[in-house]
Amino acid sequence: MLHNEYDRLRQFSHAKLIAVKGITTWNNTPVLLREYFEGQPLDQFLNTHSLTEHQSLHLAVAIVEAVQSIHDAGCIHTQS
Repeated sequence: MLHNEYDRLRQFSHAKLIAVKGITTWNNTPVLLREYFEGQPLDQFLNTHSLTEHQSLHLAVAIVEAVQSIHDAGCIHTQS
């Protein structure tokens, strides 16, 4: 199953998406290797920063563009 996810994720190429680099094993568990991204999760960032309307709009557009690139690649994302 992880190999299917890897195959799907590696086709995405968008500046706003963190790239997948491969699959490895860590503590006897297969894991996806992803490009390093320095920062914090979006929810933590938003809990500690007040955004202007312009900044909020810019962030929303960036998220929509990233999700659109996933849709354009033929992938439908879901929460499981």
